[in-house]
Amino acid sequence: MTKKTQFFSKLFCLICLLGCVGCEQPRQELVKFNDKKGPYNPMVRIADSMNQASDFHTAIKLYRQSLDMNPNDIDARLGLARALAALGYHEKAIQNLEIILASKPHVEALQELGKIYLVSNNPKKCISAYQDVLKAIPGNVAAMNGIGVCSDIEGKHQLAQQWYEKALNINPDHLGVKSNLGLSQVLAGNLEQGINILEKVVDTDPTERNRQNLAIAYGLFGDYQTAAQLFSADLDSSAVRNNLAIFHHINKAQPAPQMLAQNEAKEEQIASPAPAAEEEVVQISPIQTEQDTIQISEVAPAAPVY
Repeated sequence: MTKKTQFFSKLFCLICLLGCVGCEQPRQELVKFNDKKGPYNPMVRIADSMNQASDFHTAIKLYRQSLDMNPNDIDARLGLARALAALGYHEKAIQNLEIILASKPHVEALQELGKIYLVSNNPKKCISAYQDVLKAIPGNVAAMNGIGVCSDIEGKHQLAQQWYEKALNINPDHLGVKSNLGLSQVLAGNLEQGINILEKVVDTDPTERNRQNLAIAYGLFGDYQTAAQLFSADLDSSAVRNNLAIFHHINKAQPAPQMLAQNEAKEEQIASPAPAAEEEVVQISPIQTEQDTIQISEVAPAAPVY
């Protein structure tokens, strides 16, 4: 695996970010931890609202209060795990999910476990969790997508693409899976094919996530101008410069196809005889350098945040 692929395999778990890995399943499909009927605990309902509002600390307090009253409250424990994971407390989140799973299989808990293992860069356990989801619900698109993402992180791009294709056979219109398939093609070195898929996704659903995925593909391809335009739609100029600096840094060690094509054109131009003075000279635009494109000669390549 090349350095470029290694880097973007790690970045992949951030940007694909879980595409449809987090897709919720209908509540009636899930195996419940307890057998209670009817609406769930009002305190948990409030805590869920805090969770959705990103007030994770308040949510955690409410979930714990609910669990003090009823340790078997699955909704409270699941919400607690989600809030802890959102704050980066992955081990504590896993502990709560394992408490749920110690009693009986629970699809939502397994999906959350898969997501946590994904963002904590543990693809083997991530795959295991999503495989357990498929045992409970065969044909679960979110689980197939999750296995694909984890396979991409391991560098097994062909296997990942097989899982994305399986998911798309069930839900052909799922843009999250299509986006991940496009990124996987890019990681596998099939840049033009990946870009083609991602462009169609953006045309259908021009969200920030989809634009950024396409920008990453163009950056790898060496088309920094297009990448910058896409990044600029959602990021400030400093973030755009830093992102492009990453691509320049990576492509410097292993030139991207667009860079190779430009270099070949430049070599042909140099090798060609100069035109006679009286002939009209067609000016050829110079190849864009790092300074020409983004003017970051004083900026060190940015490091990804994991």
